[in-house]
Amino acid sequence: MARPVIHQVLIGASEGDAITQMALAVRNELRRFCDSDVYALWRHGDVMRDECRDLNEYPTSESVDLTVYHSSIGWHEMTDFLKRRQEKIAISYHNITPSEMYVEFNPDFAADLDLGRQDLVDLRERTVIAVADSEFNARDLETFGYQDIHVVPAGFIPSRLEGEPYDFEILQQMSRRFPNGYVVAVGQILPHKRIEQLIESLHVMNSTYWGNIGLVICGVARQEMYRVAISKFHQRCAMVDVHFAGQVTDQQLSTFIRGARMYLGMSDHEGLSIPPIEAMSMGVPVVVKGAAAVPETVGEGALVLPADAGPILAAEAIHEVLNNDQFRWSLIHRGFQRAKELEARAPSSRTAELLLAAAQ
Repeated sequence: MARPVIHQVLIGASEGDAITQMALAVRNELRRFCDSDVYALWRHGDVMRDECRDLNEYPTSESVDLTVYHSSIGWHEMTDFLKRRQEKIAISYHNITPSEMYVEFNPDFAADLDLGRQDLVDLRERTVIAVADSEFNARDLETFGYQDIHVVPAGFIPSRLEGEPYDFEILQQMSRRFPNGYVVAVGQILPHKRIEQLIESLHVMNSTYWGNIGLVICGVARQEMYRVAISKFHQRCAMVDVHFAGQVTDQQLSTFIRGARMYLGMSDHEGLSIPPIEAMSMGVPVVVKGAAAVPETVGEGALVLPADAGPILAAEAIHEVLNNDQFRWSLIHRGFQRAKELEARAPSSRTAELLLAAAQ
């Protein structure tokens, strides 16, 4: 009897990207039972060119039992590809940022977000199974008419960075640049990530308490106008030195996180929020704004600020975590326990089971 064929498709694949890593983890689990690959419109970097295949190489519908589409934005080439397919479709939903967050300053990107939501509507009748990686995302997916949504953080492995070796050159560079240590943040340089609030929070904290704590931001700048605006904003925040690490490898990312005194997240919209959990798994205390799915994800493992928290409250939280040893160690312990709790749920194997059943 022939093995089932289940492939996954992404718009873009890059090392360090949460959705890419989740897709690869599911692929590895699926390969125990069926033929499975990950295909992408764009593959960024040599690692992804080895790990993923070009979408143009995707086999015919007759050769595929199930295609898993990872939905997080829209793109016309992907829309056209999906409309041509005849095999069963599965949706793995990672949330699409509301377009109103971008429509004023980047209408083209806002249109891509709206297209992604329209794709969900158009694919609904052809979808045999829908998986969301958080309850927040499941509720969002229900607004498009989907029912019986399985909530599984597909391929989410909190400890995936723990085995990465240290990059000693990075540690030496950060030690020289930030003798009092630094706070780390992970995420693309995009408006809804509120990069300006990260910078201002450290600026306020250093201005108030003379902490001289640096900030390291790991994430690629996807939109030039926002990158320029952030650069200009940073120039006005003289009390914080910021290292924009850009796109990083897993080894570099794990080094930046493990070398940090704490993790800070100020995003206004997250469908799951993986980097804080990865920081928890490596013993780094976490402070995050409690927007969207963030409280659900981090649980009791982080200091969760109100969803409307700004830089002043964040600055106070940073100071407390860095200077209250009892609270800091309690936060580290709670975070480590939360990461282990999520790890024990084995979402990769559960996702593989669901997809295999849907492919029959």
